[in-house]
Amino acid sequence: MFKRVLVPLDGSALSEAVLPHASRIAALFGAEFVLLRVAPPGGAAGMEAVYTESMLADECERYLHETAARLRGTGLEVRTIVRHGPVAQTIAEEAKAVAADLLAMSTHGRSGVSRWVFGSVTEKVVRLASLPTLLVRPPVRAPATAGEPLFSRVLVPLDGSGLAESILTPLAGFLERIQAEVNLVRVEGGTQVLVRGQPVPGRVAAAQSYLGQLQGRFAGRGMRIVTECRFGRAADEILRYAEERACDLIAMSAHGRSGVSRLLLGSVADKVLRASPIPVLLLRAEAGDR
Repeated sequence: MFKRVLVPLDGSALSEAVLPHASRIAALFGAEFVLLRVAPPGGAAGMEAVYTESMLADECERYLHETAARLRGTGLEVRTIVRHGPVAQTIAEEAKAVAADLLAMSTHGRSGVSRWVFGSVTEKVVRLASLPTLLVRPPVRAPATAGEPLFSRVLVPLDGSGLAESILTPLAGFLERIQAEVNLVRVEGGTQVLVRGQPVPGRVAAAQSYLGQLQGRFAGRGMRIVTECRFGRAADEILRYAEERACDLIAMSAHGRSGVSRLLLGSVADKVLRASPIPVLLLRAEAGDR
């Protein structure tokens, strides 16, 4: 599924929080591991221009070389790239240039040479990039050691739209490889489905029937499938379910209509991505998927 994993770093330990997860995925799929560091125009505030153009480039090269050496020691095939330019735009452009099929980033970092703060660089990259993106919010528990599951319980929120469902086919191959328990959860809310906090008659049965049909997409893959209906505020229910079931990954569609799949453009996405203490995997859904 994944042949090339791109990991942007800014030199901080916080940005490196994604490395344990990303490196395990690369090892699992035999993917090339590409480390990218982007030096923004002007470098760090207050630096001399000569440092910006020469010493900063050397520092970036040294940092990536040292990081790559550690990763190669685990058996990974690692490539390093240093680029100059607007950080978010350059990351998105480089993902396309190297034909990466997974982008993995920490959602926090430091200030200075580059600001890896969610709502800034990370949010812009997610909007610009058109490939699956793994977001890890430090501090986060490192994945299990080799021989144990990378993710043991994955939450897949759905809203009933074809756009949200479109991630199931590509996601199935990933989940089969990591042998995770799959939690398909339909979340509904609003006055059309809730009366005094309770679902209107027939909504639970309809939601259960819908999830039962989707469950068939995983048939024959040897995975445990759990289905559940939740009613209430979408983001709150997603986060609550993830905590109650001790999920260690949320996999969501990056585009869709209303509700859960309205990501990156509304409050559901913001709340899940900002508040989730566990990694979030965003898979791009195309507008033609109805």
